[in-house]
Amino acid sequence: MSASSTPPALLHRRPGIPALLFGLLLLAAADGAWALSVSDIEARGGLIWVGNGYTVDSSGQPVQFSDVSPLAGTVGIDFGIPLSSRLTWRPALDLFGIQYAETSSGKVVPTQIESANAVLMLNALVSLPFLLTWDVGSSLSISAGISPSLLFRIPTLSYGNPDRGAITSYMYQSLRFLYPEIQASLLYEFQKTFQFGITLRGLYPIFHFWDGESVPFWDQMLVSGVLFLRFVL
Repeated sequence: MSASSTPPALLHRRPGIPALLFGLLLLAAADGAWALSVSDIEARGGLIWVGNGYTVDSSGQPVQFSDVSPLAGTVGIDFGIPLSSRLTWRPALDLFGIQYAETSSGKVVPTQIESANAVLMLNALVSLPFLLTWDVGSSLSISAGISPSLLFRIPTLSYGNPDRGAITSYMYQSLRFLYPEIQASLLYEFQKTFQFGITLRGLYPIFHFWDGESVPFWDQMLVSGVLFLRFVL
């Protein structure tokens, strides 16, 4: 797909089901987590890169309001739920903020705080990874896994006079909240009840296979690095 093509016009409709799905997912994950016995709680923070492959239009001119791919800080929490001696389920929630604006083509892109007609989105990234863990030393272990992750964007502050409904609707059309994820972690055990580590995550915008936009596949891709503290219960 070429970055120089202009995406087709997009229909605007207000999301209702995705917001309900978000609430039900959190309730189900919390209920399931405690029923299966939580072994640890993890507090974490890091950085996330959000790909923006639509900065130049079909005539080669810069797209108004479109910014370079932003880098944002994240905070989050997850829970370890052992399924076997090696396999763990780790439901997680990470939060970060990104500002978005609507372009003349109808595509929504990251933008700068100085841009008029922008909305600050609170991004709630819900991941449900299944991880395999291997010990590589007396205090060191590595893990890797996959997750059916979901990204829910919640509009907060507005700048100028944006069409909040159109911007929010774009985020949920064509399943743009669906992100298959791969991740890998390195964990160091200070003591039995306290551990420290780093996680690298890649989340893929598979919705580009059907959303009809002529943009690079890495447009709206998410790449994150996270430092975490794990408290064993």
